[in-house]
Amino acid sequence: MTIDFDDDISIFVRVHWITRVLFSIGLIFIAYTIYEILNHPDQQTILRLGIEVIVDFGLYKLASSYIKVNDEYVAVSVPYGTFKIYWSEITKIQMSGLFIGFFGDNKRVIISLAFANKRSKELLKIIVNQAQKHKSRIESLRIGERMPMTHLNSRE
Repeated sequence: MTIDFDDDISIFVRVHWITRVLFSIGLIFIAYTIYEILNHPDQQTILRLGIEVIVDFGLYKLASSYIKVNDEYVAVSVPYGTFKIYWSEITKIQMSGLFIGFFGDNKRVIISLAFANKRSKELLKIIVNQAQKHKSRIESLRIGERMPMTHLNSRE
């Protein structure tokens, strides 16, 4: 995970570095399988190459995931897309365990503090500072209350 600060105004957090290492190891497996196909082509090796490419593509998408919070917006990039909500659109922020939901009129972005790994406290601090600056209401959900876990109308 890498993290960049700009005077506690913004933060950019990437997934843990292990994910990027696993992606790189996957590339080595793919290269070796291509070598095997060139020397001894058979259906099983070609099928294995297809599976390796699919798995490594998933690791690539995961390795390129991030959370970005700045003075203008909150954005999260996950394997299935990038989602963004502007502070001017946020009417409330809900916190439930490791999850934080940013809600606007018919719009929602959900992030996970687990994604930030060891730097979740810094991420939370910047979110609270930005929420106070933009006068966004923060709520903690009680036990038994559920936060929606999907993004809504916020695909970038």
